[in-house]
Amino acid sequence: MRLKRWVVSALILTVRHCSEVGKMVLDRSIDVGFISKPSDRDELESDCAVMDELVPIAASNHRLARRGKVNSEEFRNEMLFVREEGSTTRQETDRMLQECGLTESIAMEAPAIRPSRHRS
Repeated sequence: MRLKRWVVSALILTVRHCSEVGKMVLDRSIDVGFISKPSDRDELESDCAVMDELVPIAASNHRLARRGKVNSEEFRNEMLFVREEGSTTRQETDRMLQECGLTESIAMEAPAIRPSRHRS
C-alpha cells in the first residue's frame, strides 16, 4: 500500500493595518488576508466573510451599565478609551461620535493590537 504524502505547512497569523495587508497580498508575501473593510484597490478582490458591530462596554458598577439602550446625550460627559488613529475601528468610532456631536469625548487611545503568531 502506498501512502500519500502531505505537505506540512505552518499557519502564521499577523495583525496589520488593512492597507499593509493589501500590499502583502499583492507582493505575494502572504496568500490571503482578512481586512476590516472592503479594499479600494482594483488589483485586489474582496468579499465579506463576517459582519461585526461596535458596542460600548463599561464596568458593571458604571452609571450607564445594564441600562439597555443609551442615547448619545448620556455619553456627553463620559471619557472614552478608543483604538489608535488610522485603524478601521477608530475611523468608525470617530464617525459615530461626530454624528452624535461627541468629538471631544476621547480620553485615551489604545495602541495597535499586538501581533499574534501561531505555528502548527
